[in-house]
Amino acid sequence: MLLALAIGYDHVHAIAARNAKTIEDIVRRFKSRATQQMTSAGCHPMRKWAKPDGTLHTPWAEGSWHVFINDEAQLQTAIDYVNRHPQKEGMAAQRWPFVSPV
Repeated sequence: MLLALAIGYDHVHAIAARNAKTIEDIVRRFKSRATQQMTSAGCHPMRKWAKPDGTLHTPWAEGSWHVFINDEAQLQTAIDYVNRHPQKEGMAAQRWPFVSPV
């Protein structure tokens, strides 16, 4: 279960509940779906450099950076930060149907 999510122009902030899939699994899924969407929309940033077999190199960095939250106050601070982040980048507020806020 995701508790907060903000998708920026070049990165994502996500807060997952402890009993959720691992954050690595969630990040892997985001990268996979974003790649599928970019490919189907014809805007994959690596399309100019397709491999001889037609497959594309990944535009994603390996792994992810993550922080573990230890208490309710820290959790609420992190959720507030993630929810405000799109406006920091000049984007509209984001609400996702699959995010379940605390």
